[in-house]
Amino acid sequence: MPPTQKKEVAEIIDNLDGTILVKYTPKVHGSHELSILQNGAQLQGTPIKFYVDAYGDGWATVYGPGLQNAVVGEPATFTVCAKGSQAKELSVSIEGPAKSQIKIHDNKDGTCSAAWVPPVPGEYKVHVKLGGKAVKDSPFRVLVMGEGQKRSHLSVGSTSEVALPITQQELKGISASIKSPGGIEEPCFVRLLDGGRLGVSFTPREAGEHLITVKRDGKLVPKAPFKIKVDKTQVGDASKVEVSGSGKAKGITLQANELLVDTSKAGYGGLSVSVQGPSKAELTCKEVKSGLIKVLYTPTEPGVYAIAIKFADHHVKDSPLTVQCTGKSAGRVIQTIQKDVEQHGICLPDQESHLFLKLLNTSPMDITARLMDPKGHTDDIEMRDLGQQYYQLKFTPKMEGIHTLSVMYKDAHVNGSPFQFTVGSFSEGGAHKVRAAGQGVVRGETGTFNAFNIYHREAGVGAVAVTIEGPSKATLEFKDHNDGNCHVDYKVATPGEYVVAVKFNDQHIPDSPFKVYIAPATGEVRKLELAQFHGQGIPAGKAFTFTVLTHRAKGHLEAKVVTPNNEVDTIDIVPIEDGESYAMRFVPKETGNHFIHVTLDGAPMRESPFRLRVGGKDLCDPTAISASGDGLVKGTTGQKCEFVINTANAGAGILTVQMDGPSKATLDAYELEKGYKVRYTPLAPGSYFASVKYNGIHAPGSPFKIPVEGKELGGNGYNETSHVKIDAVAKTSKGTVAVVPEYQGDAAKVTAKGAGLNKFFPGRPAAFQIDTGLAGTNLLMVGVVTTKGPCEEVVVRHQGSGHYVCSYRIPDRVKGFVFIKYGDKEIPGSPFAIEP
Repeated sequence: MPPTQKKEVAEIIDNLDGTILVKYTPKVHGSHELSILQNGAQLQGTPIKFYVDAYGDGWATVYGPGLQNAVVGEPATFTVCAKGSQAKELSVSIEGPAKSQIKIHDNKDGTCSAAWVPPVPGEYKVHVKLGGKAVKDSPFRVLVMGEGQKRSHLSVGSTSEVALPITQQELKGISASIKSPGGIEEPCFVRLLDGGRLGVSFTPREAGEHLITVKRDGKLVPKAPFKIKVDKTQVGDASKVEVSGSGKAKGITLQANELLVDTSKAGYGGLSVSVQGPSKAELTCKEVKSGLIKVLYTPTEPGVYAIAIKFADHHVKDSPLTVQCTGKSAGRVIQTIQKDVEQHGICLPDQESHLFLKLLNTSPMDITARLMDPKGHTDDIEMRDLGQQYYQLKFTPKMEGIHTLSVMYKDAHVNGSPFQFTVGSFSEGGAHKVRAAGQGVVRGETGTFNAFNIYHREAGVGAVAVTIEGPSKATLEFKDHNDGNCHVDYKVATPGEYVVAVKFNDQHIPDSPFKVYIAPATGEVRKLELAQFHGQGIPAGKAFTFTVLTHRAKGHLEAKVVTPNNEVDTIDIVPIEDGESYAMRFVPKETGNHFIHVTLDGAPMRESPFRLRVGGKDLCDPTAISASGDGLVKGTTGQKCEFVINTANAGAGILTVQMDGPSKATLDAYELEKGYKVRYTPLAPGSYFASVKYNGIHAPGSPFKIPVEGKELGGNGYNETSHVKIDAVAKTSKGTVAVVPEYQGDAAKVTAKGAGLNKFFPGRPAAFQIDTGLAGTNLLMVGVVTTKGPCEEVVVRHQGSGHYVCSYRIPDRVKGFVFIKYGDKEIPGSPFAIEP
């Protein structure tokens, strides 16, 4: 694609040796992108970026990875191709944090190869000249990472608010967008001001007249659109940002180092801070006063760190900073294992499918699974216990399309569920289609193998890599089930916090890296015991109290809770009997899953963190959510993109939408009758990922990969994140007609046992059990009849997982029968003859 953004087709020549030759004659100067697709999907390594300029009576082309990124100490290469060009005509210079070595080689075929070696991390500028003239788009900005370098990043936005001359009673259905003089249209945040006036917030990107459009339910409100003037002083100016603080010149490991960023005179814009170095430094920020932001970074390993600070997408003065951090090492150990995986075979309708999962610390009595087809119809599926906490899921999908596979433990999704299961041809794969499932990415224990699954069936061919970093070395074992799923066993010796990173083809999978809390197998913390903990159905806004028995364990006891919004709150601890037991209390403010961490001298107690579900038992169903719209399929830079999230019949919960991509996209959402409309405006071309979660659980299909085309209008070269959180209310579909479900449960697979199927004592209850766990979903009917007529009292109680307990009472000494039907067929042995 040339700078004109009009797609052109290149000539492809088959070399008949397993390779192809791509030929293209450029028509304009500037940056181009070459995309190579196979069966509609991008080949790995594409698109390829190259730069075109005029040279002599022809064209000059510059391309190669050394113009985009590089690694400290390693050659970064690129090629210059120009008719009649010689090495003496080519000039390359490097501008950056340190002097770089440069080598140029004339290939004697009209091309020259250039290589440069950066000595320290940071941002460099590569200047390329031919015949004394800079080629188009030179200098090229290159981000250099150190060997084994790790990066932390945060961003903070600042907006200008305008009060519009209209009043509204409520915000439901209200949306607003602003169009700049340059034609960039972005969504605005809206809120009700005093007196019912509508306030609109946005980040001004240029001076001049802007147009604000306000709509209710898709229709313009009276007096809209509104014209406003943006003054030059309101537009973000990075040159007016001042950076100070002790952490600017030097840093100390294992403690917070301070940077003060003063944007008070710089207008409105987004602040972006990244720290890159030998360790991932924890980054936090807080606005001290209007325009003054305190940034704290905490490195864990000594060495040189590069700190990049940008405001309104431009570097501030002296950025990136090169900071020498000294002090002790945290002594964290890194261990990695990698395995190549193949594309799993296609599943066709009416073809039996299997999936093996390893789920530690689960009981077969409490675990269930169900499959939802593309039409939204859900069936329970067979889940067989194979021993040693291995499970086999067996099911037969009836139609083509994307199915949703849910695995539940005690009526809640196991970590990583639901899973996508495609029947028929696969769509484009990638790391975003991989899931990590099981307790091994949440918690574990020393001295024993912990485990988690990696479900990669939908991702295609690639390499799965697992890295575990923490206080001790991890022993790693990789086991492939050859069904699109594998699992990793790992064992560590030292308790504490570990980081588990899972990558597919060098890209993090959703939610990776994971923080894992490893409890000690022995020691004082093993004395801790959880008592009086009711883990579900707690109302929001009401104090929740639970008890921890310490049995005189020595050490400092702490507790905290991580909310569905990923915020951390402290928990009050009150001694009941000093040294023996403590009451722990906090007030949950929102519905959804909360995770409670209890530690003794920093070591987590066994099974910590504990899950607390705030709200009703069946609070919400993430699999009932659907997302659709052009904004999930494609996008254009500078243009507003939209999609709709349908939450009807999903219940109340916390809906979060997160956009990750090469620029920070302006993102907002507003309420509709059946859900919410999400709008975003990307500023840089590339691939974006939209994650849609309900109470922390991915909706079917999430995250969605969105290709964005167009000119580069912003972005800083890093992966940027935008998110919006909505406290979604319960919604139902109106005007729909109830449809009687069709059940497929097999009566032949139902079993019944118990003394009550043979004998009873007059006037006393008789009981028996029915197991439908392997039969699938259907209607269960139980009837008891005697020679005197129907029995007066029959009770059927569901115990969970398809297990039922039935009882009946017959007052007289008579003979009778017990009838058991599953669907419209009797189960084996029915009717059962009974007698006193």
